[in-house]
Amino acid sequence: MGFGVRTNFLIGIGETLDDLDDSIRLAEELGIDFLSLSSLQPTPFTETETWDRPRPYLVARVTAAARIVMPDVDIQTSFGSDTYTDLAWGIKSGANAFTVALRNPKETPELLGDETTRLRIMWNDHPASSP
Repeated sequence: MGFGVRTNFLIGIGETLDDLDDSIRLAEELGIDFLSLSSLQPTPFTETETWDRPRPYLVARVTAAARIVMPDVDIQTSFGSDTYTDLAWGIKSGANAFTVALRNPKETPELLGDETTRLRIMWNDHPASSP
């Protein structure tokens, strides 16, 4: 029918390397056109708040394995930050598409700092510190 088939792996939710290998092989078997690989982003006010975000190396390792198995598939990576270092991990591991979250600090100067602090300020969980 000409439809494109896409799938996403969320890495860092407790899967093993064997689980990830099985997922890559299933994606290959299904003939997907686009694979998105995302790093878990621990989120305040959820059970993931205290979880560790996976190291960029793990996401890059899965990306490289997927690229070897599916050389013609578009692969997008998201390492959960806006840094060029994380984009470089994706490029070096074989990704050819990227997700980048852009924010404008001029519009929201109170949202400077780490992600948890920004979200807590937005939800008024604790008072913002005085300048």
